[in-house]
Amino acid sequence: MNEYIRVDVVSSHSVDKYLSEGWEIIETTKVDTGLGEISARIEYHIGLPANILVSQLTKIIRDYEEQGLKRKLYEGVAKKFHEDASEYETGDGHRTSSQTAIYMETYEKVVNNQNVQVYKKYTQEELQEKYSHLEDIEF
Repeated sequence: MNEYIRVDVVSSHSVDKYLSEGWEIIETTKVDTGLGEISARIEYHIGLPANILVSQLTKIIRDYEEQGLKRKLYEGVAKKFHEDASEYETGDGHRTSSQTAIYMETYEKVVNNQNVQVYKKYTQEELQEKYSHLEDIEF
């Protein structure tokens, strides 16, 4: 059985529109209008399945990402935590438990189904120290 995020009751005039948007008919009810059997109307109890809403929301998030708004989101989240989003990346760096890094990891898991590790970037000094041994190697 489907889990429904939203449930509504609609008339026969609008049920097709809802069905085309992914809603499902759960049941129908015959409503007596008091004018006899001829004027009775059918009401449709419909539900929006969770997977349909998730799909719609994921598409909206993808549209946001295409407009470069994921970076803006990260910047806003980092600001809230008094951090700088540009200090974090999925590449090389220090393992961190900052709130910004945790948020970025959670976002990637929930939205993109990817397990990523977000690191605090090395400073220029740390990078020079880390790769200083390469200066002695001749190619």
